[in-house]
Amino acid sequence: MLEAEIRIEASGPSWRVELDGPVGRRSKAVPPLVDADLAAVEDLIPAARTWTGLVQRLPPNPGAPWRVGLRAIEQIGRLIRDRLFGWDGASAWLLQMEKKARDQGRLLRFVIDLDESAPGLGDIPLEIAFDGTAFLFKNRRFPAVRCDPSLPWVSGVGLAPGDRLLVVTAHEDQRSPTSDELRTHAQAVQEAAARAGLRTDWIEDATPEALEQALTARGAPPVDALYVACHGREDHDHRGRLALRGGDVAGTQLAEWLADHASRVRPVKASILCACSSASPGADPGNIGMAHWLLRRGQVLATMGYRAPVQVVWALSFTERMFEALADGASLEEAFAEARARQPNEEPQWPLPLLFARRWEGGPASVQLEAMAFTHEAKAPITSRLPPRAPRPYFTAREEELRQLETWLRAPGRAVITAVTGEGGIGKTELATCLAHRAAKADLPVLWLERPDRDLRVSAIVLIEAVDPAFRASPEMSTEQLLARAREQLRPHHGLLVLDDVTSGRDANLLVPGGGWNVLLTTRSSGLLAGVAEIALQPLETRDAVRLLSRVAWGEEMPPEGEAEAAGALVERLGRLPLAIEVAGGTLRGEALSATAYLEDLRGRVGPAATDLAHVEAVSTRSLEALGDDARRTLQALAVLPAPGARLEMLATALGELEPAVARRLDRLVRRHLASFAPETGRYRLHPLMREAMRAEARADAAWWDALLRGVARAMGTVAAGMDPNVIGSVERVLERWRAERDLFDAIEVEAWADGEHGADTLAGAVASVDQFRQFDWTVGARRQVLDTAERMAAFGADAVRALVLGRRGDVRSRQDDLAGAAQDYQRALELFVAVDSGLGQAHVLKARGDLRRRQNDLAGAEEDYQCALDLFVAVEDRLGQAHVFKARGDMFREQGDIEAALPLYLQALRLYELVGDAAALSSVLAEIARAHASADRPEEARAAAEQALPFAERAQNNFALKLANAVLAYLSNQQD
Repeated sequence: MLEAEIRIEASGPSWRVELDGPVGRRSKAVPPLVDADLAAVEDLIPAARTWTGLVQRLPPNPGAPWRVGLRAIEQIGRLIRDRLFGWDGASAWLLQMEKKARDQGRLLRFVIDLDESAPGLGDIPLEIAFDGTAFLFKNRRFPAVRCDPSLPWVSGVGLAPGDRLLVVTAHEDQRSPTSDELRTHAQAVQEAAARAGLRTDWIEDATPEALEQALTARGAPPVDALYVACHGREDHDHRGRLALRGGDVAGTQLAEWLADHASRVRPVKASILCACSSASPGADPGNIGMAHWLLRRGQVLATMGYRAPVQVVWALSFTERMFEALADGASLEEAFAEARARQPNEEPQWPLPLLFARRWEGGPASVQLEAMAFTHEAKAPITSRLPPRAPRPYFTAREEELRQLETWLRAPGRAVITAVTGEGGIGKTELATCLAHRAAKADLPVLWLERPDRDLRVSAIVLIEAVDPAFRASPEMSTEQLLARAREQLRPHHGLLVLDDVTSGRDANLLVPGGGWNVLLTTRSSGLLAGVAEIALQPLETRDAVRLLSRVAWGEEMPPEGEAEAAGALVERLGRLPLAIEVAGGTLRGEALSATAYLEDLRGRVGPAATDLAHVEAVSTRSLEALGDDARRTLQALAVLPAPGARLEMLATALGELEPAVARRLDRLVRRHLASFAPETGRYRLHPLMREAMRAEARADAAWWDALLRGVARAMGTVAAGMDPNVIGSVERVLERWRAERDLFDAIEVEAWADGEHGADTLAGAVASVDQFRQFDWTVGARRQVLDTAERMAAFGADAVRALVLGRRGDVRSRQDDLAGAAQDYQRALELFVAVDSGLGQAHVLKARGDLRRRQNDLAGAEEDYQCALDLFVAVEDRLGQAHVFKARGDMFREQGDIEAALPLYLQALRLYELVGDAAALSSVLAEIARAHASADRPEEARAAAEQALPFAERAQNNFALKLANAVLAYLSNQQD
């Protein structure tokens, strides 16, 4: 692992940024970040416009409509990056460090040292530095830790099998989490720890006395790792407090107990504090938080805490993710980086956990990074054992991955292990085969073991025989003895050892000989070994996928004439998975099928295409067997949700389970490449072929299929409900949410609910509620088709849902000039809303019917509907609805030529639109005000309103308001001329 140090310290009125690592040292004085820098950040409330206030308000407040949004986080991150790392030397240094780590096949560890004496520096959330594309320190391959330069260096921190973990939990009455929730959490932590080989003890409802005894009592079992889950309180005089049953434990007190344990037994390797403000620094320079204090005074080698209050459920989930990664073989720092990387970018709490650790003298203890000395003389030759076959003659793409591996191979033993990871059928073995044969041609000894962890004894014998062909294993020799002998006999040599299709990191590590050997793992599991750099393979680019199909099927670089379009569609249908393309190409060649015919068979799952698909699905799902039925059901739920993917809360809703349990399963699925996760969207998704396989499995169980469809309907209903301006508090944020979620609703496969069963009415309500946004990007005909389907789905559902669907369809029919049909839908919707006593529903329908009556020139009827709608909107305190009514009444009077009656109504609408933050509506009403003033020969007022409308219209991309405001300005200009 490469270590890159980032130190920021006070230097007169400036901050000095020093960057140090294997690519050299850079240094520059920069202006400090101050509270005034946050003034330009959009969407921050005044209390969050200081660095201290910002950090304190990153956790969302369930009772408040405002939260720190992704746009604000990115703007702040860009500000931090530009100020501290935006200078030329820093940008180049960061790129060079990443390139060096990538070329050497090594992980990159960022060590961050902030000067405690620099005023304000401790308040900066440095971890959210953002370069416009990604957050610099939110990457599972680049662990970022805070360090303390005053402490001695260590040779590495890692929890090893047999280490003892002490789990401490305590709940407060009448507060979340409950004792049952903490019990479930503690059990999850202990299960993960057990899989990591750790021994665990648990103190439930811990008191200060119980914790003190566990750490300081003579004869008490030694503690290698401490995990505490409880409420935390700020107390800067005592480095914070942990709220245990019967009393608090101050940070200063806990440090004394840990120091006593270190002096009597050994230092605790890690303390993980799942408690609010457990890493919160004091207001005065030099006043460090509890986690840092335990590192400095408690002699702990690494500590984690939260730098501000956090939401309880989120904090518990974060630490559970850490322990899941530890269970899969990650080091503590890698587990922390993994848990951070798994957070959606839009989750504002992800910068709050901080990991404090010491500087390293060398690489991590679990993986020796530097090559041991070896010579080429006076050694018996190695008998190479090549892969069972040569590389495929049609091997396609992967040039960059091969270049990285060849660069790594040119530095024997420097980074002993590199892993090629990816889902089944992605081409890991083929890539390793190409590398092995190239190495053999260069006269480098190559040893290839296929699935070596299935039988370690046989694998050890094969390695020994490569050095000593005459070796015969005695039955009395244990597997451990054979493994030790294999490592010993291989160590003086050098070469490439390929461990193909590995599932157990611990077993694979037993085969690593060290010395001058480069060891390449191919595996479906990310993070299989701590400290190991990975090359993660992705599906082929479309161009490369088509080329691979052409080479296999037709022996050409491009499809034959007439097959190009079908070939492109086929590789997309196969998710650009190399194995699936290779198998399909073989069938096209062997059966003399066209790509079009094969694609049709594939859609119907018939003929040779169905056989091919079954083979690929079996390969893809092989690693799922070891994860259990719960993991399979989670994949099936993800397969029934829309294809663009789903966030954690959607999956938990669909499954009817708590988020932490689902999150643990998802993390395992992602690490084994059975699902993927995109932090940019916070969504999990499946490869198209995996999605198809899981849907087919779920459909085979009628009861489970019904439960899944009902769960998915609930999940989509929850997503739709989250776009209510009265809940979110800002129309612009509603539209921003819609833009982020639109693809989910576009991808709903409503056929599964077409019979009106399986929660169809719930889904119909969700589809209808988002129709209001489709006016921006769908044709009226497409909207009508969807709403007609929704009306059939809701036919036997709740009256409120049917009313909503009918009301939305009335809007569309009105746009289609089907005024009679619209009136009919509005009347039925109104009757249903009255039946369920929904004042808000009645208000929306009455306002829409008022618009319809206005078009029919029934002005008295329109005014009556508008007044009734306004009264109902006022009663339910819906300001946006009130604004719409005032705007509609203003339009009605303007259309009659009564400008003086229209203007007060427009101004009332304007005031309400400002309160709800609807830029599009603001621009429209301002443009109308401008037109009204212009027609009343008030040019100055007209010009002011038009100029005020333009920036809102541009921001909201409101073409109507843009045209109207510009038309008014052009008219006024002509009048002047």
